[in-house]
Order: sequence, then C-alpha cells, then structure tokens
Amino acid sequence: MGLRLVLLSTLLAILTAAVVIAGCGTHVDRPTRGAAAPAIVPPPSIPEPAPSTPPYADAPAEVRDLCVSFVQAALAYDSSTESRDAFLDRLRSLTAPAELLRLRRSQRAHLVWDLLRARGETVTLEVTGTSTVATSKTATSTTALPPTVHPEVPTSAGSAGSAGSAGSVTSSVVVLEAVRTTTTDMATVREFIEITLGVEQTAEGWRVVWAHGGGL
Repeated sequence: MGLRLVLLSTLLAILTAAVVIAGCGTHVDRPTRGAAAPAIVPPPSIPEPAPSTPPYADAPAEVRDLCVSFVQAALAYDSSTESRDAFLDRLRSLTAPAELLRLRRSQRAHLVWDLLRARGETVTLEVTGTSTVATSKTATSTTALPPTVHPEVPTSAGSAGSAGSAGSVTSSVVVLEAVRTTTTDMATVREFIEITLGVEQTAEGWRVVWAHGGGL
C-alpha cells in the first residue's frame, strides 16, 4: 500500500511539472488598455511626369505658302495641255538647284505621258494641313529626315529647325497632308498623301532643299 502511494505521488508530480512547462512555453501579448494605436505611414507620392514637347507645331505662314506652292506645282498637272517635265520650270523659283536636279530623276519626271494624255488624265491637290516637325536645337541634320531622303544636301544652319546668330529660324522640316484627285475619261480616284519637305532660308528667301512622298 505504501509503495502504491509513492508511485501515485511520483506520477502526479510528473504530470504537474509537464503542465507547468507547457504553460511557460505559451505567451500571448495582450494590448495594454489605453495605449495609442500605431501610426499609419502613407506611401510616398509619385511625382507627375513633366509635359513633353509636342512633336509638331504650326508652320509659319511664309514657310507654309512655299510648301503648298511647291507641292501644287510638282504634283498637279493636265496631261492634255502640258509636257511631262513642265513641272520642273514651275519649281525653279521654289527649290534649291541640287533638289531641282534630283527631281529630274524622280518618279514624277518619268510618268508614261503618252498613256496619260491618251486618257486625258488630270491631277489636282487639296492641301488639308501643314505642320513643322519640332526638333532639338542640338539635333544633327539627319535627325528629322525620313530614311529615304538624301541627308547629304547641305543646309546653311547645319541642322533642321536650327536657329541663326540672331535667333531666327533658318531651316525647318514641314509635313504637308493633301487629297490628290486623279481624273481620267474612265474614272475619278481620290487618295490621301503625305509629303515631307526640308526648307531653308537663303539670300533669295525660303527654298525647298529636299522633298519626299507623293511620287517625289
């Protein structure tokens, strides 16, 4: 009987010790009554991006008039009343000599004129818009040129859209949009075309130094 009591006491002591050890390993943090809640830090604000420079701007009136006259003289024709290369004479006072020489080899100068005259073909243009290409003053002369334009044509200012010593613009790149209407004895066809022109101010005034698009 005495041995049984000893064993029972020992077992009870072991169970009590196990409960105490288990209780010591469990710790629950309870919020202190009256303690301030942690402050919520807002995320850093993202700065607004600076407005970018628009890629296009309105062309000055003198430059716009030159480009419109050039495109009309180069692309409009009446095959029944003029020769194939008559447009070159119309462009002589509007373009630089190097560009006039290039136009003699252009697609416009090699139209099948006999076929056009046989069907009484005429072409008229309605200019719908002009704009200058905004370029950095530090850009090179080939920055604003389309890949098919000859960049070796020199400019007096050295870069498209650059400024002279007095701050006046001496060269620019102009994009002209137009609707070309081709009329024959069989049909009338209208198409949208876009011509890009490089213009430069010379001693004689503004001149077109290169042109690309619309068959030029």
